[in-house]
Amino acid sequence: MKVNINILSSLLGCKDNLQNFNKLWSCLTIYERASLAKNTNTPDNILLFLATDNDSFVREYVAENNAINADIINILAKDSSYSIRCIIASRTTSLSVIEILANDHVSQVRECIAANHKTTPEILKKLSAERSRYVREAALNNPYRIKYEY
Repeated sequence: MKVNINILSSLLGCKDNLQNFNKLWSCLTIYERASLAKNTNTPDNILLFLATDNDSFVREYVAENNAINADIINILAKDSSYSIRCIIASRTTSLSVIEILANDHVSQVRECIAANHKTTPEILKKLSAERSRYVREAALNNPYRIKYEY
């Protein structure tokens, strides 16, 4: 479903008036918000708002959007949904986000970090000693790791 261009224009036009913005925002269906979230032409201020949407379906589309900026990545790296943190862990190039997610309490998130080609050799070494077999295997199979002496 495509977002009604009039609604998007109205949202962008009233971004300085929070009351009008919230009123228009509440008119959008989950499918319209998801459409905005995955659109690489959606402005950053709207993506930032979508990154905190109540619905994880919408936030997942934001996380998959190639146009999100560092502020949005940082917000989504702390998301309550581990699947969203996994998406960010798989895609991020930010060392600070990699370091945070390498210590995530959910092993699937750490596994995504271990498979990320931007993860540093130091973090990969740590993850290769993980209790979770899947995290260990992802770290050991990362083509960018250095050879370790065990």
